[in-house]
Amino acid sequence: MPEHTPAPDELLQAVIDFLAGTVRPALSGYAAFESLIAIRLLQVAGSEFELGPSVRAGERQRLELLLGLEGDLDHLEAALTDLIRREPLSGGRREEVLEHLRISTADRLRIANPGYLLEQ
Repeated sequence: MPEHTPAPDELLQAVIDFLAGTVRPALSGYAAFESLIAIRLLQVAGSEFELGPSVRAGERQRLELLLGLEGDLDHLEAALTDLIRREPLSGGRREEVLEHLRISTADRLRIANPGYLLEQ
C-alpha cells in the first residue's frame, strides 16, 4: 500500500478548513474574530510558502540589474533606499525605480492580500 505524506500546502489547507468549518462556527464574539485572524495568517503563510521564494528571487534579480550590484536581498534593498535618499531621480532612472517598486509591491500583495490588487 503506497504511503502518502501530505505536502505542506495540503497540511495548511487542512488546518484552515478545520478552523473555518468546525472551530469558527462554534465560537462567538471576540474568539470568533480572532479565529478569522488565525485563518488569514495561515493563508498568508501558505502564500509565502508557495510564492515567497520566486518573489524574492525576482526582486533580487531586478535590483541587481537596476543598481549594477550583487548581493543578498537585504543589501540590495538598503542600496536602493540609499539611492532614493541621496539622488534626485529623473527621467529613465526614475521610471526604472518606480517600475521595480510597482512590481515588488504587487508581488508582496499577491502574498499578503491578493484582494488588494487592482489587476487580477
